[in-house]
Amino acid sequence: MSYKSSDANDAQNNKIQDLIEISKNEPYWNFYGEKLIDSDIELIANELIQGYRNCQTLDLFKNKITSKGAVYLSEMLKVDGTLRILNLRWNQIDDDGAKSLFNVLKDENRTLERLHLDLNQITDKSVDSILEMINRNRTLTLLILTDNQISEDNQRQLEKAGQLREPSALDVRFCSIFL
Repeated sequence: MSYKSSDANDAQNNKIQDLIEISKNEPYWNFYGEKLIDSDIELIANELIQGYRNCQTLDLFKNKITSKGAVYLSEMLKVDGTLRILNLRWNQIDDDGAKSLFNVLKDENRTLERLHLDLNQITDKSVDSILEMINRNRTLTLLILTDNQISEDNQRQLEKAGQLREPSALDVRFCSIFL
């Protein structure tokens, strides 16, 4: 039984390596709907850490990424100097993963401009981390949090904090506008 599992893991790793190889010289890395799991994200994050500096957009929409995968991406964001757009829409990231991302964005990343976290499992427990990131980050211009479990009161609070951010506003969205 473990032999089949190992073969499946090898096949998935080969698939991810092939996708990375195809993408490595491109500004847009498209992994939309590839059913990626956290170990796949670890491979992708490590490749970006090792120096594929062409990647400006990392599209991980509609995969199976949990907070563990978000932590791998957070580690990558600490050293990456080219990524502008990170699409994590429709994954399984909860408050722990969201907090990891927001903690990096508040102090250690100065290149990411757009973060799509809609359709995840983020709740009111992340609001303080989001607010702190809004107050300290000056690079992020768009944060989409549509269809998470954040209360309407906290949604309004986050939207207002984004609008009041100086010197330029952060567009915090809770509506279903896809960009």
